[in-house]
Amino acid sequence: TDHLFLKVIPNLASADEAVGYPFHYMVPTRNAITRAIVRKFAGEAFYSQVQQVGPSPVLMTFSSLRRVASEWEDVSFALKRDAEADA
Repeated sequence: TDHLFLKVIPNLASADEAVGYPFHYMVPTRNAITRAIVRKFAGEAFYSQVQQVGPSPVLMTFSSLRRVASEWEDVSFALKRDAEADA
């Protein structure tokens, strides 16, 4: 992903909450196929909470990154290995 920041962006992240840019085309409830993929990886209890943020820019504290990095990596590779999710 390419980004060119012309002004300093405010860091709205806190110790409890990361901040991501909402991408209008990344809608986890867009259609039945997308919903099924999101359910598969986020789980039935959490799929409706998946936000439409892109992979970057995401702002978070280092401690938050440390807390989620392993699971983030696991899910990223699982998505890439899944033919339907990677289509």
